[in-house]
Amino acid sequence: MDFVVDGAKRMQGMIDGLLEYSRVDTDGDPMEPTPVGEVVSDVRDDLAVRIDDADATLTVDSLPTLDTAAETAGVDPGSLFLPTYATGSMAGSVSMGARAAELAVFRLSELGYPPTEIMTATGRAPVAPVSYNESVAMARTNDALAYGGEVYLQVREESTVFEEVPSNAREEYGVPFEEIFEEAGWDFYELPESVFAPAKVTIDVVDGDTYVVGETDEELLAESFGLQ
Repeated sequence: MDFVVDGAKRMQGMIDGLLEYSRVDTDGDPMEPTPVGEVVSDVRDDLAVRIDDADATLTVDSLPTLDTAAETAGVDPGSLFLPTYATGSMAGSVSMGARAAELAVFRLSELGYPPTEIMTATGRAPVAPVSYNESVAMARTNDALAYGGEVYLQVREESTVFEEVPSNAREEYGVPFEEIFEEAGWDFYELPESVFAPAKVTIDVVDGDTYVVGETDEELLAESFGLQ
């Protein structure tokens, strides 16, 4: 009962906050620094039941206030938002699928290709079926990128690293992410950065050749997604 009452209070607080924000340019109170640690604490309380059900552990390092993050980014604190969501949610599945182009650019950068030579980047990936088990959700959303993500890049210069951009360039290719994460003890930071890459990348060199590297694996995706 206490949990339900507390949830109702939080909902009322969120509504009050939205109403106050809508009046920010009229008679709202001045913006104040937001301790992100307190926000995380509230989120931890809201997800307490799901964390217990999944037998999960939530570990958080020290976090900045929003005004510190805004100063680092060089933007006004009033225009900075830090969205939070569970990987096991529709927001989690959609936002992870939207990272295909980002991962290709990241891989090129890690391989020494100057990001400033990348003119355009577009991508797509399957939206993984939602699972409220965070471990399953982590595995599915990463499988969606590594075995279903497709990216188109337009770049200025040729390079010998293009073949190393897609996910099939890594030793772990063909292994579902559930197994990869299990071997690493579900510690994201124990994994090599090379495992996070899209499945297939088309690299169009302006006034040069076009490279199509990598491949998708629909069979592995179907197994990961539990498709019958």
